[in-house]
Amino acid sequence: MDTVTKSASVLGAKRKAISSLPDSDPTKRPANTEICLRCNTVPWRDLSRRKIKESGELVTRVKETHRELMESRCPVCHCLAAIKPSELDGITCHLRAFSASRLWNRAAQVARRDSTVVSISESKVSVHQVHARGVLGLVDEKATQAPDIGPREIYPDGIDFSIVKEWLAHCESAHSKYPGRCKHKVGTAVSGMKVVDCKTKALVPIPSPCDYVALSYIWGAPNGQADGKFDASQLPKAVADSITVTMALGFRYLWVDRYCIDQASDTKHLQISQMDKIYSGAKLTIVVAAGDNANYGLPGVGIRARHQQAKVSIPSHGTSLLQIFPHTATTLAESVWASRGWTFQEGYLSRRRLIFTDHQVSFLCNSMYAAESIQKPAAMHNAHSITVFRNIIPSVTSRYWTFPSLISEYTARRLSFGSDAIDAVSGILKTFEDEYIRHFWGVPLWMKNRFPIDWYHTDPTVTYARRTEFPSWSWAGWEGQIMFHWEDNCNLQWNVYVENASQELQPLISTKSGFQLPEPKSIYVSAPLINLSFRNITWPEKRGCQATRVHWPTAPNGRQGRYDISRSDGLHVELPVSPHLTALAFVYMDGLQGQLDGLMGLALQKIKRYHGPFAQGRMGGTYSYSIIIVKQVSDEIYERVGVASVLAFQSRGALGSDYNHPMAFVDETGKLLDDVKIACNANEHDWIRGVEPQLIKLQ
Repeated sequence: MDTVTKSASVLGAKRKAISSLPDSDPTKRPANTEICLRCNTVPWRDLSRRKIKESGELVTRVKETHRELMESRCPVCHCLAAIKPSELDGITCHLRAFSASRLWNRAAQVARRDSTVVSISESKVSVHQVHARGVLGLVDEKATQAPDIGPREIYPDGIDFSIVKEWLAHCESAHSKYPGRCKHKVGTAVSGMKVVDCKTKALVPIPSPCDYVALSYIWGAPNGQADGKFDASQLPKAVADSITVTMALGFRYLWVDRYCIDQASDTKHLQISQMDKIYSGAKLTIVVAAGDNANYGLPGVGIRARHQQAKVSIPSHGTSLLQIFPHTATTLAESVWASRGWTFQEGYLSRRRLIFTDHQVSFLCNSMYAAESIQKPAAMHNAHSITVFRNIIPSVTSRYWTFPSLISEYTARRLSFGSDAIDAVSGILKTFEDEYIRHFWGVPLWMKNRFPIDWYHTDPTVTYARRTEFPSWSWAGWEGQIMFHWEDNCNLQWNVYVENASQELQPLISTKSGFQLPEPKSIYVSAPLINLSFRNITWPEKRGCQATRVHWPTAPNGRQGRYDISRSDGLHVELPVSPHLTALAFVYMDGLQGQLDGLMGLALQKIKRYHGPFAQGRMGGTYSYSIIIVKQVSDEIYERVGVASVLAFQSRGALGSDYNHPMAFVDETGKLLDDVKIACNANEHDWIRGVEPQLIKLQ
């Protein structure tokens, strides 16, 4: 601690010389300032002392643009620029006052000595918007006692690590009753694991037992040490600064993937496959969410300063305004760190994270969140504050429900090398194996007959690149973000087989312990195979109806139900329902945009089962289909190139918005219809009636 503080002091002048704040820095105030009439009539001291309504209170209106506030000679207006971004220009916004306790705690946890904060937003304000843009805290300069919760002044050139130690100590003591949530996994060191000895600046085998800190950062472009050779005199700033932080917090050992995994060793793949043990076994993970490369460093630790808080004193009101920076979840989501594939599991698997941004340092364990610019008593830290970080924190509920959303979030991120698609998420996949959810090439093996190869890309306008290292039926085989079809109480009516060592087919779902590497990339699917024809649709801009309304009989007495199906321009597959009606199912292509000749469809049938008093009103259950669009690459082998969905119309709204994929209908003349009557279930449509299942090889 003393070493870090001294270092910060010595480097202070140097930092100020080499660090420049952006042009929109609200701390750079014009000369000859004078508080304007509007800001002077705001009862700042009264707001800082009295109780604020739970829903907040309107203080005044703010019409100025961000630049106008920046250039104002009024120091208060200048300070307001810090919380009114240019995206609100042209909008008459409201300056609203809120209780600090209400913003950062549950309603039942109002601090005994509360404080007031103000934010700028549109007339309809949400707590998320308030957190995302940051606030100004009101400080009563004549108060004899500081509030329990409110703004805390921090310094650009140095970090008070005693605050971080308090967060760590509170987590250690208060969260010990949840050992599976925050406590690192002791004794999980990987065979052959190495760490950096921060005291001797050497790479050493990990001692046992050992409390170590892990590092999660962006490598960026090669800097001469890409081969992983450790040279203490040539370390990237992010690594050198992390050594400083590790020592300042009282630890000695630091795990850095670039150096602690021998990039040329046969054990490299073994350690990569055990990232779950490495990150969950760390006492703390340092997350470098600032900059876009390893030489950016940790703001506030090395030579790079943090952004200055906006601050102004209003002597005539006995009050000061001090900025509380935007919520770390917002800053983190906008960082390069959060856009990379490898860092997804590093954040997810860690139990405690110390996050460095250009604004501040924050602490995020699996039970609480704390930020440097917010003064808050330890007793008020709770799990409620971590919900906005749910994409990087393990769910406290069953992981069975989070697998689809985690893979979707992961596939939205960027990988420098497509061949890393499985390795970069292997640690997360291993944690799901602990919950009895195995995977085959990244596709989850759920309960009986649940192997969802009907995932789809979220942006149908993009032609995605193929990763030939992986099967076409796996999301890993393609670039781009995907989503799984997720349906409850649904029986999947297709069978998937793999070839065992004896070249015999066995049901994939029956495999107990997976396969020895290399795993087979091909699967055999038994389902109807149909010829496909396609049609591009462009809906008229002035067409009054924005959805197609489908009517169907819901019960033997002829009672009618209806369902509004969304529409979308783009490619559709033609599926005859009857001689007078053809359904057009929206197509999500993986690749081969425009190359449609000879494509076929593998019709995967699903039957949704209903229970309860209304079950009898569903004629024959509700049948839906995912049509896997395939191309034939040889006499017996096919590859997936897209997917389309046919809705179960009897379901009404039960399938939810995630499954309401666009569809259209045309009559025998080809006319697009706004209103359709369907008298039969999806399994009775002409395109599928009488088509027998075939066994095809999908690679």
